Amino acid sequence: MADEAVDTGAEEGAQEGAGEGGSSLLTGAEGADQGAEGKVEESAVGEGKEGEGQGEDKKGEGEEAKPNAPEAYDFKLPEGFEGELNQDAIGEFEPIARELDLNQEQAQKLVDIYTRQSQAAHQKQIEQYRETQEQWVKDLKSDAEFGGAKFDANIKHAQRAIQEFGNDGIKSLLDQSGLGNNPDVVKMFAVIGKRMAEDSPGQGTERSSQREVPLEERLYPNMYPKK
Repeated sequence: MADEAVDTGAEEGAQEGAGEGGSSLLTGAEGADQGAEGKVEESAVGEGKEGEGQGEDKKGEGEEAKPNAPEAYDFKLPEGFEGELNQDAIGEFEPIARELDLNQEQAQKLVDIYTRQSQAAHQKQIEQYRETQEQWVKDLKSDAEFGGAKFDANIKHAQRAIQEFGNDGIKSLLDQSGLGNNPDVVKMFAVIGKRMAEDSPGQGTERSSQREVPLEERLYPNMYPKK
């Protein structure tokens, strides 16, 4: 009897536990039924939500996303900059901006960055050019054979050669390229100018009884036989 009482008590405890929990399949039939009913309802609700989601997805697939890129970009120089935009660079950039679907504001920011970087690089080149020109002049003035007290006279010789042989195109090239201050170029023209001065009448040489020697013979005597 004692064993039956224990078993009966265990069964009653199990039934009470099943009635209170009702969410575990292992605690009794009543709990299993309630759990099954809950699962059926939950499954039905879930299927309804899934169907609604699929409908929304299909609706979204039918609509095309509106592009961010405008029909035509209107690029401008950043504030404080003067001049014009590099149209060649803009022509290459615009298709890329459209491919990336950039709006006007986003694309303009990239144009601003490019403009500032290009301006900075250009300004650096100008500064380097000026520094080079100044250094060339200093080198000529300090040159042992060309500069010092002989600097002004040598420059006059070089300028005389330019006036004699250089046309407007050569003069413009020397000025715009900066080669007009290049030590090697200046020295070359100074040598030519000196030869012109040495071979000119009235410079202390006895030429009154001699024929006038053509300029090309004076510059390149080794190429012409002596007469």
